[in-house]
Amino acid sequence: MGAELIQHNEAFRTAFRRLDQTLQTLPDAPQWSLESEILKPLESSTLSRAMISQPANTALQIALVDMWAAFGVGPAAVIGHSSGEIAAAYAAKLLSAEEAITAAYYRGQMMEEVTVPGAMAGVGLSWKDTESFLQHGAVLACENSPTSTTISGDLEAVQSTIRAIHEANPNTMARQSKVDRAYHSPHMKTVGGRYYQLIKDRTLAKPLRDEVQFFSSVLGKKIDLPTDAQYWQMNLESPVRFYTALARMIEARTGQTDVFLEVGPQGALAYPVRQTLAEAGIKASYIASLARKQDALEAVLSAIGNLYANHVRIDCTPLFPGSPELLTDLPVDR
Repeated sequence: MGAELIQHNEAFRTAFRRLDQTLQTLPDAPQWSLESEILKPLESSTLSRAMISQPANTALQIALVDMWAAFGVGPAAVIGHSSGEIAAAYAAKLLSAEEAITAAYYRGQMMEEVTVPGAMAGVGLSWKDTESFLQHGAVLACENSPTSTTISGDLEAVQSTIRAIHEANPNTMARQSKVDRAYHSPHMKTVGGRYYQLIKDRTLAKPLRDEVQFFSSVLGKKIDLPTDAQYWQMNLESPVRFYTALARMIEARTGQTDVFLEVGPQGALAYPVRQTLAEAGIKASYIASLARKQDALEAVLSAIGNLYANHVRIDCTPLFPGSPELLTDLPVDR
């Protein structure tokens, strides 16, 4: 989860610690720090708790954006999945780093206030095909790719939907996720209003800038309106239309040579991105900033190599901190 970058990458470390400082200025500041949580060993980690994982994941993403900027890598267009839209908005300069981490922090706090037992499940069917199996109390939550959908809702309703899918299609993937909350379902509406009140004066809408396009997975299209507190409430409560938004992005950028760089703790969107690109008949490279169970510094170096191989200009200065030294006492090879 980026521990090695905190230790070895100045841009990442500076951004991450600044975000920690921002959280400590809030009236209801956390009793923990982002850095201490990231550096905890697996056996004592509390990153599974939404109140910590939400701001920690956003902090990681923001710090990665700043790290890539130090390498001279920036976006022409951005898209986010679920809470990943917060960091996408930061990358597009629609939110400041302080606004973004604040929105993520209170989003995590709201998850602690959802008391209705819920569940989610991944389904290997299209959005439309999945809809026909939904049982009362389950809803479509995430449209990930042409044949990947996430459902959400009441625990029994989600489990009944899984059974219905398996009865009709025994070989179709339908698996309950390891979460106890129904994200992007009506359950979120129980806290959506309070979330809005907490962030309405802390996430000020900014005008869209022409140089970075923002494709909304809330609305499923490129947006022309600022992302204000109302938008982030919608992001919490509404289905994720990632596939539709990504398809619109690909269509809008037809004829341009793009590289899709995922900014997150692992390549979670590799399959949805590659499947959507294949459906559109587009050949473009997908690169993950980090990988599960891989040293974060090694993963970034690998990503740098892949970006360079895809003709992305890289400023390698951050790889060699400090002033270079000229060695004058080496033996001469005659």
